[in-house]
Amino acid sequence: MTRVLITGGATCEDIDSVRFITNRSTGKMGVALAQAARRAGYETRLLLGDTAVISGRLASAMQLTRFRSTADLLAKIEANFDWCDWLIMSAAVADYTPATTLPTKRRKAADDWTLTLKRTTDILRHLAGHPSRAQKLVCGFSLTDELDLATGREKLSAKGLDLLVANGAATLGSATVTAALLAPARPPQMFANLTKPQLSRAILARLAEIAGKKGI
Repeated sequence: MTRVLITGGATCEDIDSVRFITNRSTGKMGVALAQAARRAGYETRLLLGDTAVISGRLASAMQLTRFRSTADLLAKIEANFDWCDWLIMSAAVADYTPATTLPTKRRKAADDWTLTLKRTTDILRHLAGHPSRAQKLVCGFSLTDELDLATGREKLSAKGLDLLVANGAATLGSATVTAALLAPARPPQMFANLTKPQLSRAILARLAEIAGKKGI
């Protein structure tokens, strides 16, 4: 049975014990992917960020693990990477995190507060060097202000992905998605106004096709 590891939702990068940096990802895409993978008969694990879109009943029906920060997500992916055959990385991961996290809430003061940020680990680039990477399929996502195929193709190549889902910022929190599926040496598949469950099925179908051609 094919084993699929899916990530979804936003990372939270802590500034102090109260404040954090995050983004508008709801986790709906990750949950839809996990549901579609289970219905397709795949053994599925879902790593999910801070979101309320998943019900207690649904959570109990799948192997669900929560993550908080980019570093936390990376650690949980590494703990599951040898297990999986496919990784679908739909989580919205922060590119930057506070250089220092304060252990308690910073009190308001009269002066301004300058927050210094540092780069987070690029998870997909990091995984490209994993010893078992060649035996797996990895699908990434590229979110830009508007759907941008050129940026998607650059990311597909730079990160050594088998499949990339390019979409625009209107996707965040939306019930429908306009997206393109990009794969090496293949024409893009374009989709307009699909529901996230519909797009999930299209992603899984394309991964199954690629897996068959690669003999994975």
